Amino acid sequence: MIGGATAWSQQPAPEPLSKPVPEKLRAPLIEFLRDAGVPDPDSYVASAKAAVLGGQPDVVAFRLESGATCRENICLTIIGSIEASGIGSHAMFFAPKVVSQGDPALAFLGAQGRAILFSETADVRNPGHAVSALQTAKGWIILAR
Repeated sequence: MIGGATAWSQQPAPEPLSKPVPEKLRAPLIEFLRDAGVPDPDSYVASAKAAVLGGQPDVVAFRLESGATCRENICLTIIGSIEASGIGSHAMFFAPKVVSQGDPALAFLGAQGRAILFSETADVRNPGHAVSALQTAKGWIILAR
C-alpha cells in the first residue's frame, strides 16, 4: 500500500429533527418553558421535537413547532443540557429542521469545538437557509447563513 491510512469520518447522516420529545424529558421541558414565561407550555411540548447532539446524551436540541414559534420551516430551537435541576439552556435561536452533526473537533479562534448545522436540506453543500452552532468551552457560537 502506498500512502497513509485512510481516515473515515464519524459524522452521522443529516436527518430531520422530527422525533417527539422523549417521555423522560417532557416534564423538564415543560418546567423550562414555564420558567421562561411561556403560556400553556404543555401545548408547546406536545408538538415539540428533540434530538441528542454530538453523541453526548446530556446535550439535546429541542424544536418547538407551532404557529407562534415557526415562520415557514424556521422554528425556535433550544440547545440545552440535561441537569439534575432540569434543562439548562445553552442557546435559543430560530433554525430549519435538518440536523447535520460535524466531526468532534473544529478549530475556531484558537478553540476546539463541535459544529452542528441546522439546514433546510440534507445536502450540506447546498443547505438552503442554514444556522451553524459551534460548541466551545465558553459557550455556543451561532452563525446564521
